[in-house]
Amino acid sequence: GFVYKEESFKRLKRQHEYCFLHKSFQEFLAASYIALKLRRKNLNVFEHLDFDAVVNKFLQVFVFVCGILREEATILFSQICEKLKGDWDWLKCSDAATNFLITSWSESGNAEGMANTFCSFMPFPRVVHLLCDHRHWNLLTVLLFCRSFSKVETPDELHLRESPIFSFLCAKVRELASLPNVKSLGFSSLNLNWARELSRCLPDFASLTELALPIVPEMSDWGFVAEALATSKTLETVGFTLFGESREGWARALDAGLCADTPLSSVSLRIWGPMSETALQALENLLLNKSLSSVSVIVEEIGRASCRERV
Repeated sequence: GFVYKEESFKRLKRQHEYCFLHKSFQEFLAASYIALKLRRKNLNVFEHLDFDAVVNKFLQVFVFVCGILREEATILFSQICEKLKGDWDWLKCSDAATNFLITSWSESGNAEGMANTFCSFMPFPRVVHLLCDHRHWNLLTVLLFCRSFSKVETPDELHLRESPIFSFLCAKVRELASLPNVKSLGFSSLNLNWARELSRCLPDFASLTELALPIVPEMSDWGFVAEALATSKTLETVGFTLFGESREGWARALDAGLCADTPLSSVSLRIWGPMSETALQALENLLLNKSLSSVSVIVEEIGRASCRERV
């Protein structure tokens, strides 16, 4: 029931072919053979293949291998680590490699153990600065997958900043809050709903010291931002991007954070266009806050060279 016979149309030297009903049968039987050889220590996969072939051409075969071996899948991952040792760079981890790692770890039935085996040979960088575009998104995907694994040693510091072109982080706010050691977050865009979600999750970021927020055009009620800043126990620096004509709500939100019993003491403002009288008065009031130790103000004139001021 696994194969069918395909009749040859040749009249001379007819040679019938036998084909699998579905490619998965072929992949599973190949995986069974490989798993048996690995258990008996009679096979080094990389005497015949390179890592790119494993994660691209024969992905499903080796996912099946991990499922068949279960706990013994460490045999395969030890060989993979030996092959990649010295050449692996987490910041250059491809889509195919990311998919293989997460899928095969899960298929083994012991994702934490397999991840720990791999990461003990290929440790994460201790300090990670990620511009979250297509190049670096894969590392963040693996970190999110491993976030509940106590055995896997995660980075000591994680600094995340969105690319101006690709806005990924806002959709992952709640998951990001569960990552250990997130020190800084910088968003390129937020809508009102995501801004509210971030404010609700902000107290859950146990290590966050720096936050940069973009323009939120529809923002009129800054109350939920004020509450988040006033309850954060770790945040030290907040940055806002504003239109010059913005109302004073942002300043009241900052004032709430500065006046509360929090470590917040530094503010960075990037303002597009000339400031309105209301915004100037709000800025003046902010500068009088005694809890403020440093402030940076950058005024960008639309269509002209930027004017940078530091106070």
